[in-house]
Amino acid sequence: MIKIIDNPTPTIMHQQFGRYGFIKIEEIVYISIDENHTELYLIDESKIISREKLINYYEQLKSYNFHYANRSNLFNLIYLKQLFDDRIRLQNGEELKLSRVMRKGLLKELKK
Repeated sequence: MIKIIDNPTPTIMHQQFGRYGFIKIEEIVYISIDENHTELYLIDESKIISREKLINYYEQLKSYNFHYANRSNLFNLIYLKQLFDDRIRLQNGEELKLSRVMRKGLLKELKK
């Protein structure tokens, strides 16, 4: 279960190994799926492992500028550094593969 708490700073409540944790949304750089779990990569270079599905994170975070790079990765638009034809580079140096479909949607969003 994940839930957004908006007061005072948007924070996401998540369950990890039977305990609840809280992360400021602005600290999440990207989210990736890996076999049986989801990994949240934070600005301080730490990683949080969750059993929540990627689609559930997307549904909660899409209004906070999170976008799919591909079927396996969501990223926080505030950390986008460079956009290439087939990948993106984030401010922390990580590169994520960018699907053609997601690239079209991202370009449309950036032109708003």
